[in-house]
Amino acid sequence: EEPVIRGIILFGPGSGEDFRYFVHDQAAQDAARVIGFGLLGYTNGGNMNFWSNNPVLIQGAVQAVLDAAAAASARPEISNAPLMITGLSAGAFDSSYLARNWPQRTIAFVPHRGNDFSNPVLSEEAKRVPGLFVAGSKDGNSLTEPYYMKTRFDSWRSQGGQVAFAVDWGVGHTPRGNQGW
Repeated sequence: EEPVIRGIILFGPGSGEDFRYFVHDQAAQDAARVIGFGLLGYTNGGNMNFWSNNPVLIQGAVQAVLDAAAAASARPEISNAPLMITGLSAGAFDSSYLARNWPQRTIAFVPHRGNDFSNPVLSEEAKRVPGLFVAGSKDGNSLTEPYYMKTRFDSWRSQGGQVAFAVDWGVGHTPRGNQGW
């Protein structure tokens, strides 16, 4: 008998990328299996509506993906599973947008090399979603470099957000493989 999937980890890609391959990554599978979670990677094409910053659009798009995954895998529990999200660059922005716009469903987020275009006012629910902001010490992208990431972390923390900050030392914008993940 297969164990019940207790949650889903979403892997958000950078601009123009496809992170569906992470579902086949042995390290990611092993980590998810330990906590009873499934994996979903996606392509960066706007189909998840994260950048709309609109809770109705985001929740509807993500729910449609979860429902499709539940139907395709014959695992109905996926439709209502709690979500953890991590992402790189554009996917990092996705992770904070999901935490802010669907905090009732998001149990953790880990933005790698990106977070938000502004310092948004956080809802009480969003403040309770644990997050780990991960900057690359050699990241030269003006929207994701370490000091920019730190300002976003400081904004969340100053509002009572349950977030931490880490640095991937000696790593640029795109770590590749499992480094940093």
